[in-house]
Amino acid sequence: MKQLDLFTGKESDYTPNLIYYFSHFDSPQRLEALLSTLNVVEVGLFYVGDRMKKMPVSPNYRGLCPFHKEKTPSFYLKPKQNFFKCYGCGTSGGPLRLDHGLGGKLYTTITEKARISDLLPFISKDLIASADLQSMGSSEQRQYLTVLREAFQRESR
Repeated sequence: MKQLDLFTGKESDYTPNLIYYFSHFDSPQRLEALLSTLNVVEVGLFYVGDRMKKMPVSPNYRGLCPFHKEKTPSFYLKPKQNFFKCYGCGTSGGPLRLDHGLGGKLYTTITEKARISDLLPFISKDLIASADLQSMGSSEQRQYLTVLREAFQRESR
């Protein structure tokens, strides 16, 4: 996405390097801290990039919804609330839900780094929400699953 560089005054391409950033945690507590700083605008721009435009009088970004076909933009990234919402199809949530819905690159990176991807064939947010974590994996793996469960619950609206 083109952005104005405040130091040079020229336009520059901004590409968030979220995969690298979210592959560097060493404990469930550090993952929780990283997830609490996850930004819906960065995740949205990571997946849909130039298809999102910043609204002129608002801090929000608007674009065509990546979850359904449409001709008029009804998809919003709202940085103040750290929330996305499509007023066409009703899909909404926080940055982790947005990542999960658009391909799950961060989610997959997190589950692989935490060594929890092998616990279930595909750990979906729904399975994490309903799973009995006490019967799964090691103590550390259960802590990582709990962190992900709580992150998805926080983003439910």
